[in-house]
Amino acid sequence: MRLRCCMHVIAIARPLYNRARTDTPALGNNLHLKKRKQSMSIYKSSSGKGVDLCLSWIRAANGEIPDGAVCVGGDVFVARCLHEREQLPGKVANGHQFCFAPYGTEEKTYTDYQVLCETVNVGLSGSPGYQWVPWSGGSDEAPKYALIGGSDQAKPVYVARATVNGEWCSGKYIPEFGKAYFSYGGSDTATLPLFPR
Repeated sequence: MRLRCCMHVIAIARPLYNRARTDTPALGNNLHLKKRKQSMSIYKSSSGKGVDLCLSWIRAANGEIPDGAVCVGGDVFVARCLHEREQLPGKVANGHQFCFAPYGTEEKTYTDYQVLCETVNVGLSGSPGYQWVPWSGGSDEAPKYALIGGSDQAKPVYVARATVNGEWCSGKYIPEFGKAYFSYGGSDTATLPLFPR
């Protein structure tokens, strides 16, 4: 099934930070929190610094949808499953016992999967750690800060969403092919041809 419609790729919200303050009060164990403006937070301690992206892949099974699951639209959430040693981005939905993922011309189903969840640390609230970026492809690149959701023949694939026959779907965007793939309707895989912007 070939479709022409708007597709989005999930991307990490662009990090915008204030400069580190040397007078920041300690937050236990010499941990200092830099002030943040958007969704990422920077920590500084005596052993170094790091970034909290606020997104994690959480294991689930048999239709379970963890708290904080990233919603594609409606009752559909971003998920991925392991198939032949590669992670396939796909979807889970309320009322279904599987993760559905496109592979070749088939829709693969798995009872064990991972769900993409917002995992904000206690005390760090604010905007989500991601945004859905409209994307029409047209090159062999992904949007800036696009989230890698798995691989296809050892090449990165990105988490994407689109509506297929009026229903939200989550799947994979492969820049090299200029297409996004979404599982829909059991045996068919919806292919979204992309065009230059």
